[in-house]
Amino acid sequence: MFCFLSHRTQRRLGISTQWVSIVACSLVGNFNSAFANPSINDPNAPLPALGVIEGAEKQIRLMYDAFTKWEQLAANSYAAAKTGNTIPHAELSKTYVRSYQGIWYAQHLQAMGEPAGYDLEQKFVLLRNALGGFAGALSKYQPKHLALLKSKVVPLRSTVEKANELLKSDQLEAAEQLIREFHLKQLASVFYLTHSQSKDFENAIAPLHNRILRSLNQRRRSEYRDRAQADLPWGASQRQQFQVDLQDVLSRFDESDARSAEAITSIGRLWTNAVRALTRSEVITLAFATGGSNGLRRIGDDDLSELRNLVISTLNEVIRRSAQGLPPDSENAPAVYAQILKELSIIDRRCHVDLEREMAASLEEFLDRFPELSVKATTYRAATEQPMKWMHRFAEEQRTHAQRAISPTSQLLDRKATAHDIEILPIYRQRHGGNYILTPKTLSRPCNWVVAESQTLLGEAIRDSHLHRYSEQPPAVCTQSDARYLCRIAAPPRFQIAEQQVYRTLLIAHQFPPLSYQAANAITSIERLEYAEFGGSVSGLTLAPIATRFGTDHPDESLAIQLDRGLQHDPSITFAKQVIWEVDVTPHWIQHDLYFAELPSVSSQGSIQSPVQN
Repeated sequence: MFCFLSHRTQRRLGISTQWVSIVACSLVGNFNSAFANPSINDPNAPLPALGVIEGAEKQIRLMYDAFTKWEQLAANSYAAAKTGNTIPHAELSKTYVRSYQGIWYAQHLQAMGEPAGYDLEQKFVLLRNALGGFAGALSKYQPKHLALLKSKVVPLRSTVEKANELLKSDQLEAAEQLIREFHLKQLASVFYLTHSQSKDFENAIAPLHNRILRSLNQRRRSEYRDRAQADLPWGASQRQQFQVDLQDVLSRFDESDARSAEAITSIGRLWTNAVRALTRSEVITLAFATGGSNGLRRIGDDDLSELRNLVISTLNEVIRRSAQGLPPDSENAPAVYAQILKELSIIDRRCHVDLEREMAASLEEFLDRFPELSVKATTYRAATEQPMKWMHRFAEEQRTHAQRAISPTSQLLDRKATAHDIEILPIYRQRHGGNYILTPKTLSRPCNWVVAESQTLLGEAIRDSHLHRYSEQPPAVCTQSDARYLCRIAAPPRFQIAEQQVYRTLLIAHQFPPLSYQAANAITSIERLEYAEFGGSVSGLTLAPIATRFGTDHPDESLAIQLDRGLQHDPSITFAKQVIWEVDVTPHWIQHDLYFAELPSVSSQGSIQSPVQN
């Protein structure tokens, strides 16, 4: 158990008491952070909390608020110093001490698996360095504080010796509390001194303090990880419940004569929820890992395969029971069969490996039970298969022509470019010139700077694939095929002329239901505006830690991963430091499997004008 300095000690040292003590370490269930992620529209938005350990979310909120306040104090003081005005040196000294606390508390957040800890550490390190630059303007105070530090040399040595003994006896909390209290007092005077004046005093205490902190945070991380592992969202009981729920779908299907489509929809929802829980469990496990995760067994590898097999088995059983529940001469058989195909196609588009071949035998059994339907399906396929091939080929050719010289999203994000000029407070060293990747893979620099610089990419042409709607509400989101990014289209366009041509070709306009899997897929992808390919321009960028993007409770839209493949990330990089970029796209053209359509006019506001099919 760990707690920060008591409020009494903080008041005695002149340190703000607004920091929250993270004492309780119990787990928080169903956490949903209210924070937004930094975006081009709001680059200063704080990172959200993963929220596995209680107290982390509140600590993060207070630390971002405090940083903004103290950064502004430093900026105002710098401006005053430049104009020859008096600076509030006593308040700056306290803020200098607070910046060290910010660094240490941020490292504690990292031990809690919180990505925000890495961003906050960078911010407070930069603030500390900036505050250290005021020493040159405070020379008249230096003799007093130098003398004060010299008078504390004996207590300093005594404190270091005692802390060292506590460290050797593995009393890390006691050692850290002892050395921290002395170190904070010393830092209040170090603020006034140049590096050459203060280095001997800091070298006597800082290396040991940092070593204790590293050991303590390693222990905390281990303890937090064990607590988190004991209450993961996915485990043996959830796996068993999933099987029970699938059987319950079959039972209700029998007892109430429920429609096949509803049963398949329920199975798809159960699968989605299971993968969400499994993904959150993997995120929580990886969030406490240091370094890459190459040596760690992925928590979902076996379960993803097992879930897929269970779902396939249940879907096949639904298809068989649907056929058995209808008389051989049923007039409803074509409609039931078509609806089964449509619902299966919706789930199929969310999979890495097609489901169609896994359903082929049971679908064929369905047709065998209804000879008249079997003849109709054979005739339907013969009538539509060749036109669909030609439509698909023509759509592919048009898309190939449209995407010439347009980069895939992944290439754009990996390309070096000149950063957008941003205003950084003059207390920091300015970054000028040079080309570099504007969308890094990790929390390598303060998020607000990174996001602001990425404005260079606005308006860039990109293309991508697999647009999917994960809920009935916008936006449509691309399935994650790359660990680096997701694409979003706020309002996917409709193309009624092209859609009507598809309906005519597939005989839907003549009251025929789609009697082939390919036709059903074409129809449902039109109905749900789920396009195979699209091109457009970048209209927005949002930076999100991959841990909080996929590890917190969000609506369906957040689960932009393939149901049988799982979360994509870079196993060579510390997971909690990895980020994913959400790229907002204004569409210029789309490719459905059976048609290509473009939007010839896009207004300056990004709204779509006069959509037509090419």
